Amino acid sequence: MIQKVQYNDSAPLNPGQEYEYLVTYETTVETPDGQVTPVTDRQTIPFKVMDAEKRLSIQAELEALERQNSTMISDKLILQKAHYFAEQGLWSDVIQEIFSVKTPSSELSDVIDKIRNQNSCEIKN
Repeated sequence: MIQKVQYNDSAPLNPGQEYEYLVTYETTVETPDGQVTPVTDRQTIPFKVMDAEKRLSIQAELEALERQNSTMISDKLILQKAHYFAEQGLWSDVIQEIFSVKTPSSELSDVIDKIRNQNSCEIKN
């Protein structure tokens, strides 16, 4: 299950700075005798906050994409933006964009299913 995480510290994260995100999750392991045992695991995921110059550049490119596709159906535009984020290597933004639609089309639902069921997916625009 994908959950949203909110940063609640009063100090903002600094552009260009590297941080670590600690993820705790539960999974199950089947023992040799066939019993399923719950296991809690942790993983540290490093990330870097984008610097202001790159963020402004991406923001301008996204605004241009929205202007160029202003008549496009919402889900198609979501897929275009997700594809753009994927090209930039901004995978958390890909996920956020795709899961932002409350009632996805069948095409977007297919992409969501691929994300949920695979370790990777291809986004078509």
